[in-house]
Amino acid sequence: MIRELKGAINTFRAKLSDHFAFEEEEGGGYLQGVLAARPTLKRKVERLRSDHEVILAALGELVMPTSESESCETLKARFVDAIRYLRRHELEELDLLQDATTRDLGTTD
Repeated sequence: MIRELKGAINTFRAKLSDHFAFEEEEGGGYLQGVLAARPTLKRKVERLRSDHEVILAALGELVMPTSESESCETLKARFVDAIRYLRRHELEELDLLQDATTRDLGTTD
């Protein structure tokens, strides 16, 4: 059961890596668009980019070989923790995108 769960986590991690690469893509990813629209948000963008590495590393640790004593329940709990972090991250990205595209900068037409 643990082997199958780790396989599913690894597949999820690979797809998430592709998702993050798309977000970070030079000239086309939304993070570049945010920086183009609002350079003052650079610190937030960089923090969210670094989150990508943290999340992928956490998922990578879950699929590493472990002791025989690791239970499926322990692995599931660790995965849920990673998903909670990912969910918070995705909400922060959404907030960033909304901030970059909808905030009134006080300029006139």
